[in-house]
Amino acid sequence: MPYILSLTSISPIIAETQRRTLADQAVMQKVTHFISNGWLAKPESVPPEVQSYFPIRDKLIMDDRIFLKGLRVVVPQTLLKEYLRQLHKGHPGIDATKRRARETVY
Repeated sequence: MPYILSLTSISPIIAETQRRTLADQAVMQKVTHFISNGWLAKPESVPPEVQSYFPIRDKLIMDDRIFLKGLRVVVPQTLLKEYLRQLHKGHPGIDATKRRARETVY
């Protein structure tokens, strides 16, 4: 399942890291293909590794090699720990961190 964060909550350094990471990921390359060329009609028709993106396929766009669902950034699995670290940044406490995660992570 993809994770999604608000575009406003990522730093330029993290965004660039994501661009480089996405270029190297076979799964994200397949998602890029489907965004550019159109999705197949049934979820069973797409490769298993991209099926989790099928329910949100109509909401996915790509902007400067960053996947977006609306204004929220789709976080690849390989960068999830870094994004969670960003959510915890500033030690806002458990409740504030959970609230921030609910607002920004899909």
